[in-house]
Amino acid sequence: MKNKKGFVRLLEVIISSMLLLGLLNWMSNQVYTQNLQLKINPIYKGASIINLMHNSRILETLLENYDLKSIDAEITYLLPVRSSHKIEITYATKFKIKNLSDENKEGNFSLTYNFPLSVDKNSIFISEGVKPIERNVLWNSYEIVFSIENNRSSNLVKENITLKNLPIILDNNILSNESFAVFIDNKEVPLSIDNLETKNGFWNNVSANITVQIPFLESGDSALIYLFYSDNTTAFNNTERGFIQELTNKKDENYVRILKLTSKKSSRADILFKTSLNSNEEKNLLLQYSLNTKKSNTYSNITSGNNTNINLTLAENNVKEGTFPLYASLPSTTTYSVSRIIPLKENQAEIKVYLWYI
Repeated sequence: MKNKKGFVRLLEVIISSMLLLGLLNWMSNQVYTQNLQLKINPIYKGASIINLMHNSRILETLLENYDLKSIDAEITYLLPVRSSHKIEITYATKFKIKNLSDENKEGNFSLTYNFPLSVDKNSIFISEGVKPIERNVLWNSYEIVFSIENNRSSNLVKENITLKNLPIILDNNILSNESFAVFIDNKEVPLSIDNLETKNGFWNNVSANITVQIPFLESGDSALIYLFYSDNTTAFNNTERGFIQELTNKKDENYVRILKLTSKKSSRADILFKTSLNSNEEKNLLLQYSLNTKKSNTYSNITSGNNTNINLTLAENNVKEGTFPLYASLPSTTTYSVSRIIPLKENQAEIKVYLWYI
């Protein structure tokens, strides 16, 4: 009997152990399954959303318009309940620099670029191949935006319109009158300046008459005119590039209806960089910058550039307004990320989506 009872107890212990192991295994599977879903599902969902927006061409349109707010809204709509996100966009655009002389050149050069409003200023890099090169960025530009409407019965074709007594205000520095530039429909157009005079005896508060050449504007149509100008710390010189001219056959601004908006600090900037060029050599360089990031990179101490006998050609330099995103920083909770490079018409963008559960 004792052996039989001992056998029964042993069998009970074995069965109990098996049940306990089964329970522990079930519990561990539940925890593992949840962790696996947390690790896989957000990434899979994020990739699916990017693919869906990319395949429908919505993503390309929003990226080309630098419209982070609308990208955020689309992703919010497509994500499941109790999940949230943050987006970061990095743009890359090519430009060429060519040495027009028979001598080798090594030194600092400059270009002026129109960044979107929500650019992270510390994210701007110039690279040669995969190697970043020394650079500095000067934020010294201002802008005035005009809405112009052709209120006559015929089209405007390369006609010169004068904007009279424009109030041009800087924060502290003196105006550089060679730094004026005008863009209409994202194309830089010729301009001329006269009656540039101070209002208070100092050259940081002036007025001027600016004549711009309207490339084309149909009867009854309207367009935006972006007037940029910089203070004397700028590396930009439009007289060297030939866009400041003496435009004749000027028309009074009353010839069309113009709405003048307030002058403000601009995201247009001078980029100073260091490289070397052999005689008559042409190099391809890459300009990169990010939106909705917070970087701590510092600039090099480059304060001037010499573009004598140098030709710079940018793949694109459109005016970029854009919109700000909804989230400024990541939460303290665990996040997962998915990214994809999207080719655009004139450049490319990498979209990175961070995902987390609320």
